This record gives sequence, structure tokens and C-alpha cells, in this order.
Amino acid sequence: MRFPIFFLVVLGLFACGDDPASSSKSGAAQPEANPAPEAGKNTPPAGDGGTRVKLQHVLVGFQRAPGFSGRPVPPRALKRNQAAAEKLANEVYSRAKGGFDFTSLVKTYSDDQIQPGTTEPGVYVLVDGRPAGPGEALRSDMVKGFGDVAFSLAVGAVGLAPFDRTASPFGWHIIKRIE
Repeated sequence: MRFPIFFLVVLGLFACGDDPASSSKSGAAQPEANPAPEAGKNTPPAGDGGTRVKLQHVLVGFQRAPGFSGRPVPPRALKRNQAAAEKLANEVYSRAKGGFDFTSLVKTYSDDQIQPGTTEPGVYVLVDGRPAGPGEALRSDMVKGFGDVAFSLAVGAVGLAPFDRTASPFGWHIIKRIE
């Protein structure tokens, strides 16, 4: 018994797992219409991509932080070297991520100036891509690491801008986005 050659070719294609309907005229397989993205690629930032963020932060500095060059070093930072500041920053960051009251962390650990009588210590409102209004600061007026973390966070999230001589020269910034 002889089978037509066409039948054998079609049978061979199915046996090899090829679907003739998915081939183009040239015989090459077509890509999927919506391939799954690779993990970690083209992932949008956690923030909403807006031009305004309200945040609260703890600055953990150290005695010889380059950002304090020519400025008064905060009293708490005077007592720390870089290694001690990094250890403390990681502890504060862990507490913040664990849900510890952020305002208490600011009051207890921050080397940022806290204005007397303020109801929201360590709170900043940053804007990007437009002029700053009353009570706002330009993202570009802050150190790069601070602004990058602030604008990448979703509301309620906590992030860390690690010390970097250029991007975060005052020390470590533990940041919680409020709005």
C-alpha cells in the first residue's frame, strides 16, 4: 500500500512538532504575538512616574562624609565613622521596612536638621519637571541618590539611598514615600 507523498510530509511535520499553520511562506516560524517579558527587563519603577512626591526620611551621616565638607557636621554624625554609619543605616532601614513608626525613627536617628515645633520631621515635597511651589523643593536641588530613590518608590514603600561620594555624599538616606 502506497501513501501519497503529501500525506507523508504532513505526517512528518506533525511528528516533529511543527505546526504548518504557524509557518510563514518562507517556512520560518513566526514569533509569538505577546511573548512573556524576561524577568527584570523593562520593569517599570515602583513609583507612579509622577512629578511630585511627598516623603519622610532619615539621614544617617558620619564624621568625614564629603557632603558635610565646609558645613557643620550634625552632632550625632560627629560620633560615627563610615562603618558605624552604614551599620546603623541598615538597622534603621530594617526597622522601617518592618513597619516601625517612621516619625520615631526620624526623631531618634536622623542627622538631617529637624525644625523645632514641626509636626512632620524629615518631610520633604519634591517636584520634577516643573517649578517648585510653596513648601516644595526641586528634585535637582537634592543629591542624586535621594531623588532617584524618592521618585522610584510607590506610596507607603521604604527605600534606601546608600552612601556614594557623588550621588549621596552626606551618608545613607532611608526614605518613606508618603504621597
